[in-house]
Amino acid sequence: MKPVAEEFEKDEDSNGHIDLIYSMSSLRCRNYGLSECTWIESKLKAGKILAALSTTTSVVAALQTLEIVKLVSGCKIWRNGFVNLAVPLIQITEPGPPPKY
Repeated sequence: MKPVAEEFEKDEDSNGHIDLIYSMSSLRCRNYGLSECTWIESKLKAGKILAALSTTTSVVAALQTLEIVKLVSGCKIWRNGFVNLAVPLIQITEPGPPPKY
């Protein structure tokens, strides 16, 4: 049987996507001793996570693309990148000297 990609749809209750997310989050909460969410709380949080994942993925992909362009063009300047989308903050710094052991 060949696997088939399926589109995530949080608003369709009959496909079982939110049920799976709810079940996995409940297991994680039990495993780590956290308070469990209700089914509707899981559904609301799942809708917000998808937007955050796509934003984070696009920022990381952009930073990686910059590094690849520098590598291909022979640039010898390297930077450390730090991204905090909660603030929002993108900080690019020069790496310091290697530590002496």
